[in-house]
Amino acid sequence: MRRDGMPRAGLRRDGGMLTASLLVVAATASGSAANFLFQWLAARRLDPGNFSLLAAMLALVTLAVLPGPPLAIAIVRRLSRHPEGMPAPSLGRARTLGIGTGLAILGAIILGAALGGDRLHLAAGGGGLLWFAAAAVTVSWLVVFPDLARVQASGDFGRYGRSHALLAATRLGFGGGALIAGAGPGIALLLLAPGPWLVHALLRPRETGPALAGPSLRELLPLLAATGGLNALVAIDVVFARAHFGTSDPHAAGAYAVCATLARALFHLPFAATAVTVQRTAAAARAGQPHRNALLANLGIAVGMIGAGALLLGLLPQTALRIFAGEGRYEGESQLLVRLLLPMALASLAAVPAHYLLALGRRTPTVVLGIAPLVLAGLLARPISTPSELIPPLIGVQAITLAILWVAAWRAGTSRSIQRDHATQQTGPHRRPGG
Repeated sequence: MRRDGMPRAGLRRDGGMLTASLLVVAATASGSAANFLFQWLAARRLDPGNFSLLAAMLALVTLAVLPGPPLAIAIVRRLSRHPEGMPAPSLGRARTLGIGTGLAILGAIILGAALGGDRLHLAAGGGGLLWFAAAAVTVSWLVVFPDLARVQASGDFGRYGRSHALLAATRLGFGGGALIAGAGPGIALLLLAPGPWLVHALLRPRETGPALAGPSLRELLPLLAATGGLNALVAIDVVFARAHFGTSDPHAAGAYAVCATLARALFHLPFAATAVTVQRTAAAARAGQPHRNALLANLGIAVGMIGAGALLLGLLPQTALRIFAGEGRYEGESQLLVRLLLPMALASLAAVPAHYLLALGRRTPTVVLGIAPLVLAGLLARPISTPSELIPPLIGVQAITLAILWVAAWRAGTSRSIQRDHATQQTGPHRRPGG
């Protein structure tokens, strides 16, 4: 990115898809490690009931900040068309839209929780403080997403990855420090809020141009359904584990949260690499160039990372649980951890075609990922007797989602589809092609 905050030439910025993807993954590895260490501290410092409570609240915050990724995609697509040499546009309008949408989602969650009774058993952990902390974290993360999108659009993936690493490091420093000092879930959650403000201050360039046009709420909602649905698929099971077992069997709720946290290690780094897919695919589509290589390169990188992680956790589940949560706490739940690896791997593989299609402006991710979490939530809400009964619905819904997205992505990469998309961009989107 230039000093004025505007994108440089995108297609050649880091020398190719593979190089850029590896740069993002390498730069964000330390950040993912810090995220892992924060939850490692929580698993060791909190009893099973409080850990499941913190894990459930983190999952709800994940849902509330879901406007961030689609907002970033919309900003990347607009900045990729911004004339080089022009002043950096202000992202304040987009930032306000993201924050407002995120708080609306959190408000709907709070209302649903209040109408349904204390299903998440928050009263024992200080319900008011927990909801206030969730709101503070939601606002802070949605403040920084537009800044990250500006760096992503520039193709400066080294800086993009380092920014994510700093976000995670502040999570470890502030939130982890609170856990070490003996704080409960509410205070630990609240102290996750300052970090994004720090990154925002470091990334925000001097915005001398007019406000970036859009995106509007009408444009944001389809992207929200798509990227939000993908993240919901890997987060809501922990919420339902808390709802089913938070009071009746706190150890079971805590064990599921620990195993799900470890299994999600298969999702985070492959998901980070899709940032390159969005930028590369959008730039190639704009130029009318083939873009299926971006899809295949991202697939290869994702398969390699997923395979390495699954092999390690699958061969040494008891060791992983012992290292993560401490001696003699959850080692007996090793089979639960192994079973959770498959749905997390499926979700990681689905992220590749989902972001590829979103970069092309296709509807399929919006429809599929908008419906899939609702179906999954209905299945997970059924009465169950053990946490392991949450896993078959996860596998089924994610496998079907993955199959549909990959078929749509492969079709979108054909020569005929590329020519049609390029013609649409030249003449105007009178009819957006289906995904």
